[in-house]
Order: sequence, then structure tokens, then C-alpha cells
Amino acid sequence: MCMKTYSIFHINDFSGGLMTKAAPMQISDNQAVDLLNCEFDMTGALAKRSGFTAYNSTPIPGAGLIDNLIRYYKNDGTRILVATANSASANKVHKGTDATGTFTEITGGSALDKDKPIDMLIYRDVLFMSNGSQPIQYCSGGASKADVSGSPTPPTGSCMAVCDNRLFVAGNSANPNRLFFSGIALFSALPAVDFPATNFIDIPKQDTGDRITALAVYRDELFVFRRNDMWALIGSGPEDYYLQEINNRVGALSHRAVCNTGDALVFAGPGCIHEYRDGVMLDIGRSIDSVITALDFSRVKVCWYPAKKQVWICGGTSAASNNRVLVYDTMLKAWSVFDLSLNALCLFSGAGDCGELYGGSPTTGAVWRMADGSSDNGDAIPFSYRTKHFDMHIPQNIKIFRRLYFNVNTAVDTGSFDVNVSVDFGRTTQSVSDISFKGFNRWGHFVYGQAPYGGGLLQTAVVPMQSGMAGRYASIQISSSDKNPLTIFSIGIQNKIKPLRGE
Repeated sequence: MCMKTYSIFHINDFSGGLMTKAAPMQISDNQAVDLLNCEFDMTGALAKRSGFTAYNSTPIPGAGLIDNLIRYYKNDGTRILVATANSASANKVHKGTDATGTFTEITGGSALDKDKPIDMLIYRDVLFMSNGSQPIQYCSGGASKADVSGSPTPPTGSCMAVCDNRLFVAGNSANPNRLFFSGIALFSALPAVDFPATNFIDIPKQDTGDRITALAVYRDELFVFRRNDMWALIGSGPEDYYLQEINNRVGALSHRAVCNTGDALVFAGPGCIHEYRDGVMLDIGRSIDSVITALDFSRVKVCWYPAKKQVWICGGTSAASNNRVLVYDTMLKAWSVFDLSLNALCLFSGAGDCGELYGGSPTTGAVWRMADGSSDNGDAIPFSYRTKHFDMHIPQNIKIFRRLYFNVNTAVDTGSFDVNVSVDFGRTTQSVSDISFKGFNRWGHFVYGQAPYGGGLLQTAVVPMQSGMAGRYASIQISSSDKNPLTIFSIGIQNKIKPLRGE
């Protein structure tokens, strides 16, 4: 009598992230064909992303999208959150009060044109602002701002950077390929600033119709981007400065499309996302090309989130507003997708702050504390993860599927997530909801990066498969739409191999 022997195909590593560049049965076991609002523990566990809470319970009056955010640290220890926001007539600048979560307008200087992004930068205890066409403005931390002046008139530009103890400005509408730089003593007495008339350098290659889009400092060197190429500023001062071409194939969409992780520059270009690390250029977005090209990056924002070693890239499913965030885990080299509506991001990284990430709404004057809580300011977070189409490493054989096993961390006993199983690409399917869990151990409060040693109630569940669930491939989708945190440590698929005919 032949004994019916079943085995369990075990999955305990989900850290490969999203992969859309290969057939769904050919990708690695730890990769996913679809995911939403998932992130990964260093052990390979799969976790629902954290939510966000409001910094300002009342949106900035009259504001539409939050154009930009910066955390302004002054030498006297003052910490200010500054937000620029579109209103009906102009872009306005506001300062936040941490204790109350309220914003007041910073007034003065020229009225800033509506819908022109404002770059902000802190240099020598002063906040500088520039939108590319109007005079650079400055603020010393109070409730007023003013235009800078000088002789000659300081340049305008859409992007700024500080390197070699100089302020660099680019993105000038009259001179789109010109890089301006200040003297060593930027200002003697504000509003006067020092930009000598001869302190500029032009990109020598100007036959493509391209223009400077971004500046970034990396390894104490200044890098200059256009949409289709990348340059480095070489030399020690005005007498010997020159621009050396680094890459003539890819560049950055805008100044906000570039971030420095400390180890590398990560930037979004036309239809691509690249990493530049110590002279080596990598196309890190290749595995999700189809996702990148489907998004609109008109208002792209790229930000480094060191607490989780992630790069966040905000885009939209349309040009109207950003409603997606591509998240790149730099430790695992894995991608995930968040359905967050964010137009601006900034990091609290100074003394007394703990690296919190803050975001600005693309449609209202709201500012959010990111990665805070298990709901999006009270709204449930939809979570979805679909595995590859597994063949249990034996593609030629039919498998009879009997049970699914889950090892999870959840705060509830029943219904934490739903399951959909697809056999042979939808030939046979089964959906299961209201799964019952059995807990067997409890630890302390969950902290990201410490699973499985932290977090709520560790529970197991068994899901029986219906008759007829047999085939060569099986894919599992896990989803939930509630306000409960969830971490999945492992999935087991009990199956029995059916011998090939003729054996």
C-alpha cells in the first residue's frame, strides 16, 4: 500500500522586494510580483508599513500643496520646521511651532510666484530660498524674510548647494547651463551678498538643448546634473575650476530628484532611478522599470531616511498630484511601493531630534509625521503582498496542495489578513478570510528591525485547501485593510508531489 507523503515548502524570507522585470515563476523565491504598503525587517520578515499622524492638526490656512519642507537648525539651538506652500495667488513661506503644531507666515521680500518650486538651504545660520526667476531671499529665523542684494546683482536659480565654503547657484532662466558661485565670505552685512561678476563656469557641452536641473554635494565634491548627463566640479577655487563629465547618458529630473545617502547619490532621471557610488553608476531601478515608467515625476521628491536605511521617491499615477512612494531599502537592495500622498519630505536630523521623517500633502496644507502609528491619521492602511508562482523547485510535476501555514505577529486573534491562492496562474483559486490564529508567546513592544524578538503576540494559523487545488504552480496573496500592525515571519505550503506518467 502506497503511503501518501506530504512535504512543506517553507518561505521565511520576503526581503527580495518587488520584481516586475521577469516572468512571475522565474524570479527569486524571496521576491514578489506585486506588493503594496510592505517593508522588510533585516531578518527577511514582511511587515505592514507604519502610518502617519498630523504635525499641524489644522492645515495651513489657504494653502494647497506643500511645496517644500526643511528643518532649520540655528547655532543657538533653535529648531524650526519651515514649509513653503501654494496659495491662490503666490507661494508662501511658513514656520512651524513644534509645541503646538501650528504654522505662521514668514512675510517680507518679493511675492513669490505661484507654482514655482522654492529651493531652501541653510548656510552660516541663515535660511536661503530661491525659485529660479526671482531674487534669492533669506530669513534669520524670525517672522520676516527679505530679498538679497549686492553689486553686481546676485544670480537667481532654481537650485542651490554649499561646497568649498561657497554658495553655488544654478538653474538660471537666462543662463540655463551656467553655475554661479559666491566668494568665500558670502555676505558681509545682509541683505548684501558677495557674488563676484566673474564667479561662474559654463557647462561646455550645450548642443543638446539641455539645462542644469540639480546640484548635489557628495564626498565633499559638487556634482552638477542636467536631465541627460552628470558633471563634477574639479579644482580648488575660481582660478582652476572646471566641469568634468561623469556620465553622458543619464541625469536628474530636478533638484528634488537627488538625495545623498552618505554612501551614494540616488537620483531619478527620465524613466530611471540610478545610484552613483564612488565613481560607479548603477541602474538600481531596473527590476521595477514598468512601475517607474507608469508614474509621473513632475513633482518628484527624493529623500534619504537613515533610521530605516531607505530612500523614498515620491511620484504620482497622474500629473495632478503625488500619490505613490517608491521605497528602496539600501541594505537589502529591495523595492516596495507605498500609497502615500506626499509632495515634500524632510528629515529631523539635528541635535535633539531623532531622525524623524516629515511629509507635506500635495493637495492640502497638511504636514505629517511619517512612520508614526499603525494608521494614516486614523485611516486604515491597505496591505497586499503576492508571492511569485512557486513550482516547489519541481516544475514538471503536479502538486496536490493541502494546507497553508502562517507564522505571524499580529495584535488580533482572528481576521488579521485575507488569503487568495492561485494555482497555475488562475486556473484554480481559493479565497480565505477570518483566519483564526493561535498565540504561543508574547514579547514586548515591537520595534522596527528587531523581529522576531519584539512585538505583540506571535501567532500561528493553518488554512486547509479545498479539494481540487492541484497544479504545477501556486501563488499566494496576503492582504488586509485595517488599522492593526502585522508582521509575517513565514509561510508554509503543504503539498504532495504527483509522479509523472510512466514512472
